[in-house]
Amino acid sequence: MPTSGLKLNIDNMSIRLRDRTFCPVCDKLVRLVTYADAAAFFKTNEKDIEKLGQEGELHRLHNRRAKLMICTDSLFSSFDKRQTRMLPNLPPADKG
Repeated sequence: MPTSGLKLNIDNMSIRLRDRTFCPVCDKLVRLVTYADAAAFFKTNEKDIEKLGQEGELHRLHNRRAKLMICTDSLFSSFDKRQTRMLPNLPPADKG
């Protein structure tokens, strides 16, 4: 019986479903996003996402094709912790 999109390996906690995988840091099933999508979410570039991953703020996991991706729970948690920045005072728009 084929198990397309489903991989369970309980001994070393490698659990993958079609759209989720087990994040050992979050200790639950999570969705994954690419570095590019994570960068778009933060309005930054992929190097910043890579740095956050290396620092452990974002959890990095391999998808079923062995591509390094970002745990969405860590992404949203990190985004929620960020302080709101004030926008610079801009001159009023010219209404001409």
